[in-house]
Amino acid sequence: MGDFNWNVIWDKCPSYPLYGNLANTVDLLNLRGIRSAYHEFFKEDLGKETKPTFFMHHNQNKPYHIDYCFASSDFNISNVEIGNFNDWTERSDHVPLIATLECGKK
Repeated sequence: MGDFNWNVIWDKCPSYPLYGNLANTVDLLNLRGIRSAYHEFFKEDLGKETKPTFFMHHNQNKPYHIDYCFASSDFNISNVEIGNFNDWTERSDHVPLIATLECGKK
């Protein structure tokens, strides 16, 4: 879990300095039964997130989803919450991503 500074919208950007891309990384994790808690819980595709976790320069008009919690399929994802911009902007350019995981599958 953490700030990955990564979103699939940048996967084909030649100036983005990361090796590889997020889509490939997520595919590898999925093969091992590890998935993004946010994407599974909200049923959203990578790069099409409706709840950003980062606001560049604390600017609400520059939202991105770059924070992730990856969880083994051994856990049930019972809830995911994303912090509110107005509650966090004075503290950070990120808002919390809170995932509630329960042992054992449903």
